[in-house]
Amino acid sequence: MNSIELDKYVRETLLAPLEQEEETLPPDKQLALCLMALERIYTSYFLKSDKTGAKYFQKILEALENALAGEGTISGEELDELANWCEGYVDKWESGRFRGWKQYAVEILFPDYISPFTEALEGICRRKNPFEYGDIYQIGVELCELYERDFLNQTEADQQTVAEYVAARHEDVAAVKKMVLDTLKLYRAKKATQKDYFHALDELEKACARYPEDKKRYWELRNGTGAKTPEDMARTRREAERVKSDILFLQQCGELPNAELLERLKAYRKLNILQ
Repeated sequence: MNSIELDKYVRETLLAPLEQEEETLPPDKQLALCLMALERIYTSYFLKSDKTGAKYFQKILEALENALAGEGTISGEELDELANWCEGYVDKWESGRFRGWKQYAVEILFPDYISPFTEALEGICRRKNPFEYGDIYQIGVELCELYERDFLNQTEADQQTVAEYVAARHEDVAAVKKMVLDTLKLYRAKKATQKDYFHALDELEKACARYPEDKKRYWELRNGTGAKTPEDMARTRREAERVKSDILFLQQCGELPNAELLERLKAYRKLNILQ
């Protein structure tokens, strides 16, 4: 099965039925469906790839939670702050300043979803207008699809060691990697012992071990074991099933807000859909 056929599987088999069901929900429940999808990418993307951006994204989530609870709207100052954050993200993406997987994740998350959603946030919070939501409930499905089908990093992985691959994604690992290189220079200059250098390598291995999903992804890329059939797209399928479950929950849960929805939102924010 080729890439076009996999794409057709995601669009027609997974997403088309969800779109039909989503359109049957009233406006406040369409907003709740979008919010649940957005909550799931907090840990999956922002805490994984951009902890600084997480604080801005969290403000979007809080504004939507408040809107569903009927607790007022977001301030103009906060809207400007979020708009500037989104604009900066898109500028970096357009200039190719993100590396590898993150560049393509930004392409999915921001121009078509988060940026226009943020621009409409004031209206969404006030009126819960369903025409402003777009297909944002699909955001996690597309992120999983990218992660599972990511042949785009194949060359990058081929040119890197596992430590270099993980260090490119996590600042703490990059700092340990730099320490290893500094220690190697000192060792070659006979200003550090071989034991010092081996200890630094051990520390780097420990740092990489903190991110087992990235180590696993590295070897998948090196071995060319990305998704080739619908059966391989387990994460993508599970996220589509979560959306389907959310729609069923909203169809049955009665009026919003309610305690069950709040608990669901809390649990989703801690969930890493890429694991």
